[in-house]
Formats: sequence, C-alpha cells, structure tokens
Amino acid sequence: MVNLKKLGEEFWLRHSNHWSGLTRMLITPFLCLTIWYHNWVGLSIVILWTIINPIIFPRPKRTNSWFSKDVLGERAWLNKFRSKPQLDLPFLLNTLTAIFFIPSNIFCIR
Repeated sequence: MVNLKKLGEEFWLRHSNHWSGLTRMLITPFLCLTIWYHNWVGLSIVILWTIINPIIFPRPKRTNSWFSKDVLGERAWLNKFRSKPQLDLPFLLNTLTAIFFIPSNIFCIR
C-alpha cells in the first residue's frame, strides 16, 4: 500500500528544487503567448509542463535557495490554513485568481 504522507513529502521536496522554480517562472509568459496567438498545441504543452514540472526534477541537495524556501514556506502556510476547516483560504485565492485571469486574457485578445 502506498503511504500518501510520504508521497506528499517527496512531492514537496521535488517541487522545492530550484530548477523547478526557475522553469516554473517561464510558464506565465508562454501561457499568455499561446492564448494570444490561439496556439492550442502550445497551450497544451504549457499545461502539460505545468503538471509535470514538480514531478520530473529530483530532490534538491540543499534547501537554502530562495525558490526552495518559497515552496517549503508555501507548504507550511497551506498546512496552517488546512487545519482550520471553516475557511480554505488558498482555494479561495486560487478561485479569485482564475475568475479574474480568464476575462483579462479575453479582453487582451481582442
């Protein structure tokens, strides 16, 4: 049987690799370009990269880089708010971001 807690730890450590963070920063410009030019193949590649990015990089040897600290801080922040079931703040923030992201890109396309 798979230990989900250990699997989650491994995911966060791989996600904290500084190369994963550096290449994740490139997602936004490519996402905007593919939407702007209606390049659906490119959009599919960007979405696929977004999904596999945290998985393909190995665990970092050290976690003292800015990106590693950022990701591990995000994990701590998520754990803090998930312990309070009355409000899922990360989900709320992601939902608001998506709500405003879609119309802003549609407006830019015209």
